[in-house]
Amino acid sequence: MKTRDLLLYHGLPLLVLLFSFIWFAIVGDYKALKGEFGIIENMTVLFLVGAIGFCISSIISVNKLGQSGGK
Repeated sequence: MKTRDLLLYHGLPLLVLLFSFIWFAIVGDYKALKGEFGIIENMTVLFLVGAIGFCISSIISVNKLGQSGGK
């Protein structure tokens, strides 16, 4: 697996999942996590955008494999 793929498919989701905990450790304010404009609400949107990106990347990869006959 290439380094770029490793960072993209493993590092980015891990960063998204751990970001709220890191934010809480730095800021230390529970109010920053809650509410409509809290970090958890915003991370949900970022996670969704990342998931859409991974889906599009997967569709492109599958189409490339289908056009080349799987070779």
